[in-house]
Amino acid sequence: MNRRARRRKRRQQQRKRTYSIIALCCILVSVVVVLTVSNLIGTAVGGTKASEPTPAPDMATASPTPAAPSAPPAEEPIEAQSTPEPEPTPPATPALAEGDFSDTVFIGDSMAEGFYLYSGIQGATFYYERGLRIEDIATDAVANTPSGKTTILNALGQKQYGRIVLILGLNELGWDNADVFAQRYSRLIDTLREIQPNAEIYMQAILPVTEERSSTDRVFNNYDIQQYNGKIAQVAEEKGVHYLDVSSVMTDSTGALLADASVDGIHLKQKYCVEWYKYISENL
Repeated sequence: MNRRARRRKRRQQQRKRTYSIIALCCILVSVVVVLTVSNLIGTAVGGTKASEPTPAPDMATASPTPAAPSAPPAEEPIEAQSTPEPEPTPPATPALAEGDFSDTVFIGDSMAEGFYLYSGIQGATFYYERGLRIEDIATDAVANTPSGKTTILNALGQKQYGRIVLILGLNELGWDNADVFAQRYSRLIDTLREIQPNAEIYMQAILPVTEERSSTDRVFNNYDIQQYNGKIAQVAEEKGVHYLDVSSVMTDSTGALLADASVDGIHLKQKYCVEWYKYISENL
């Protein structure tokens, strides 16, 4: 009797193990089926792995601002100075009739830009850059030509002009040694004569700033401007080129720029750019 009971118990245990194995196999099969179906569904809906980033659209990369030239000891500015921006573009200025400027090229900084935008001058070529200094004329690709942007010197080699007007010096204010400025300006005149042997060259004086600006600005002040203008006049005389003193039509009794002539104390309003143009028309 005991032997029969033990056999029955062993058969029951074997059946339990068999059922457990079958159940485990069913579970494994179910898991495999579920995973397979999930993958199929995911592929049909998404089409792309979630971990893969969406490619970004092509973006235009901004051109870096050219680095300032390295400074020789005791010759470069005592501190970096940014030239204030010209006033916003006003309504279009009517073109003025005086003068034919088709053979004239103006080269300069933000002052030249303001003259180009607000004076109403027509027909002239302009090569300018905000913050332009004398040495940048040979290094900065700011001149638009049919073959693309290039340096101002390279652009001047592509066409001969009858007149060259230089509006420079504002961004050299603050240098320890104005003689260095004069030397570089003198070398520029020599270079221009090599490239443009038949052109008349005009060196324009730096325009004064308002009294308010002059009394509060360590760099853009009328004392330094007078010193630099003396150097410009000296170079013009030594090189036999023309010197233009536009300030005579827009200064007060002290020699400062008229208070209502500028928004920032430096750059001219449209009305005075027109006066500037009239002076240029009469003196070129």
